[in-house]
Parts: sequence; C-alpha cells; structure tokens
Amino acid sequence: MLSDRFYYASPRESVFSAAVVSCVPEGDRFRVTLDRAGFYPGGGGQPADTGFVDGIPAVGTGEDDPAVLLPSPLEPGRRVRCEIDLARRLAFMRRHSGEHIVSGLLHRMTGGDNVGFHMNESLVTLDWSLPLDEKTLRDAERRANGIVLENVPVTAAVYPAAPSGIAYRAKRAIEGEVRLVTVEGADVCACCGLHVERTGEIGLIRLVDAMKWKGGTRVTMLAGMDAYEDAAAVAAQNREVARLVSAKPYETAAGVRAALEAAEALRQKNTDLKKRLTACRVAELSAVPGMLVLFEGGMTPDELRRFALELSAARPEPVAVFTGADASGYRYAIAQEGGDVRALTKALNARFSGRGGGSAVLTQGSLTGSRAEIEAAVREG
Repeated sequence: MLSDRFYYASPRESVFSAAVVSCVPEGDRFRVTLDRAGFYPGGGGQPADTGFVDGIPAVGTGEDDPAVLLPSPLEPGRRVRCEIDLARRLAFMRRHSGEHIVSGLLHRMTGGDNVGFHMNESLVTLDWSLPLDEKTLRDAERRANGIVLENVPVTAAVYPAAPSGIAYRAKRAIEGEVRLVTVEGADVCACCGLHVERTGEIGLIRLVDAMKWKGGTRVTMLAGMDAYEDAAAVAAQNREVARLVSAKPYETAAGVRAALEAAEALRQKNTDLKKRLTACRVAELSAVPGMLVLFEGGMTPDELRRFALELSAARPEPVAVFTGADASGYRYAIAQEGGDVRALTKALNARFSGRGGGSAVLTQGSLTGSRAEIEAAVREG
C-alpha cells in the first residue's frame, strides 16, 4: 500500500532504525528489504534516494519497491541504522514540486499536457504537447513564482481507485490505487514522488530554456538553490557585460547592440580598405614580368582567392599567393587566367604535405614548409 510507506509520512526524517527482512543477490549487489520503507525507490521522474545502511552505501531500487541496493550483504533480522542524504532528497523535492506548479499552470493556460519529464542533479526538463511562445513561458514563470510566494500547501492523498469527482493530470490511465498530489491554486496530478509541504520551501522557479520538440516544446527549468545560483551567475555575467559596454545593468542589450553595430561598421570599413589596398597592389604588380610568388600577411581564404584572381586577370603569367608562417604552415591560392595550374598545385601538395585543389584557372589549399623552400619549388614548376 502506498500509504504504508515511511518516506511519504516523514519525508524529512533522514535517520532511522530498521530491521533487515531479507537480503538476496542481484547482479554484483544485494537487494535488502527493511521493515521500514524509508528510502525513496525512485519514480515519477524523481531519482531514488541515496545514503547508508550501517555505514554501507545504499541506493533505492529505481523500481516500485522500497528495498535498497547494497554492495555487500546483511543478515536477515539484523538491526541497522539508516541514513538518507536529506539535502539531496530535499533538492529533488523542490525541483519536483516546482515542476508540478509549472505543468499545472501551463495545463490551465494552454490546455496542453506534460508528456515527458526528467530530473537530474541540477535541472528539470518537461516535454509539453503544444508549441509554447516566449510570452506564455514568461507568464507561466511569473505565475509559478506567485504560487511560491503565497506559500500554499502541497498535499497528497491516496485513493483505492481513480476518483471520478476530481479532475487531475495523469500521463496514462491508472487502474487501482492512485495517489494525487495537490498544489493549491496550481495543480492536481497523479504522482508517486516526494514533495515539499508548502510552496514557499521551493524558493525560486526559473524557466531557462525552451526548444521545439516533436511538435511541442521541451522546457528546461530550475528550482530552489539551482534557480538562485543560475540567476546569480547570469546577473554576474550581466554586470560584466555592462562594464565592458559602458551600459547600465538594465540597458546591457542596448549597449551590446550598439557595440555590435560599431564593430560591424569597422568591419565594413576594414573590408573596403582591404579592397582598395588589393586594387593598389594589383596595379603595382601588373607590370612585373614573369611568374609572381607573393607572401602576404593575414589574408583570409576569400581574400587570397580574390587577390589571386584579380592579379591573374591583369597579367598572363601564373600567380601564387601565400599567407601564414613557417611554424604554423601556409594557405595558398594559385591562379592563371586562360592557363592550367593544377599540375603545379599537385606537385606542391606532394612535396609539402599539402591539401587542396580546384579548377584549371584557380586552386586553393594549405601546406607546410619554409617560405624559401616553397618559393623555390613554385618557381621550379
């Protein structure tokens, strides 16, 4: 019977005495049944309790069985001292209760359902059956924290069968005994998990992410100290951003936007200057006879390509342009309008462990070697 389980009646009692009823091997562990069901076994999306039995590490089964799993056996009849990691349990209780509030409110607001739920040691994800926009999520978060501030009771009741007169959320039809958890003003849900007694114990709820998921929305939320620590970290980052862009704390978005616009203007100006410099270099080099082998500093692959093509359009001989350094290697662009530079490229790649290729009139790639050796190899053909 669900009502007989000690972890429901006294979820904050973390140290208790019990007798070993049975102990059976299970893989490399032992399943120990106690005469007091004090360890939450896990279920409803909430992980099992961890702790100790007579100093031996213990964990709940993860099944609908309040036994514990131990790495070593205990003889039946032995009296043992049990200790549950209460801080961990309470953290999960806050997360779980916060999820009920959010899911209950979203159900009332949208008519949708929570069709998937997961908790780990820091966050909660819930899969909502409908798309949720930013306004709905922010409204749900505000209402959820309103429920927390009201410090309303969270109660649980066990029924021998699903009660026909109570509307409640459930992911599936339930036969037989059902336990309903009620958050006053927010939710009634069939649930086997552990919860806080009043919503004020949750402290804070934050919806930190939402993404499209199977036609609906996967929402990531935080509750309790997890929510506080996330909010504190975000606030610290915002203060640093405010300092960097010389903006007030509540005006960082505008400050960042202005900084990005200024950076884009500088980038465009730099691009224009590079194009003008390239045109000047092309004019300067167009009259130089023979093959050109150039080593230019700080060019991007696109800038290399454009420079090589513009030079080759101004002269009949091949043009080979490199950027980089002996230690880190070089990127190249080789071009000849009306010619075929593929044989030269293949030879360079073979000699200098290069990679790259292209068309007859333009090839691009990278290689390693010294500037002097590369220049000599290009001129040798």
